[in-house]
Amino acid sequence: MTNASDDPNAGTKELMDKWAAMQTQHGPAIKELKKLEAKIKEAARLTPETLIESDFAEAVIAPGNLNVKWDGEKLDGYAVEHPDILDFRTEARTADRVSIKLKD
Repeated sequence: MTNASDDPNAGTKELMDKWAAMQTQHGPAIKELKKLEAKIKEAARLTPETLIESDFAEAVIAPGNLNVKWDGEKLDGYAVEHPDILDFRTEARTADRVSIKLKD
């Protein structure tokens, strides 16, 4: 049998036990909070506003980023001389980000 002080994972295991206990105790409330957060974020994405405030919280909407992917390396320079390779270029815009925080 191994002594707890000899176990290099004892601290991690203790944290995992605390996490599991909190999940068991607060799991349903955490799930409900995540559902509410998802609903708030979806509603916030549908508004033209960049800041939505309530009495106790605010939602800040930041626009998504444009991602460009190529089928190979160094094709940007090559495309200057051979624009036909632009047919292989794809663009995708990431989703808008919404952060929710409590007010001080």
